Amino acid sequence: MKSKDMEKSIREALDKNKLIFGFNKVHEAVVGGNATAVIVSSTCEESRKNVLKQLCDLAKIDFIESNLNSKELGILCRRQHNVATVVITK
Repeated sequence: MKSKDMEKSIREALDKNKLIFGFNKVHEAVVGGNATAVIVSSTCEESRKNVLKQLCDLAKIDFIESNLNSKELGILCRRQHNVATVVITK
């Protein structure tokens, strides 16, 4: 997915209240079958990135490694804090 497409998808999901933030909540959404795409920041810890990538591969869910760092992803998601992991839900 291109950067512009990712940003558009995040904005649309925000408007529909379909974003969940944080590693534990993202993990739960993927395992629970409630995810359509997982987005991780460029500064997300490698161990967490690898866990989510493996889960997404198993569940056949889009896994997107963003070029944005956690601060930039947080701003894009209209959060007042850094965001390393986000999931777009069904």
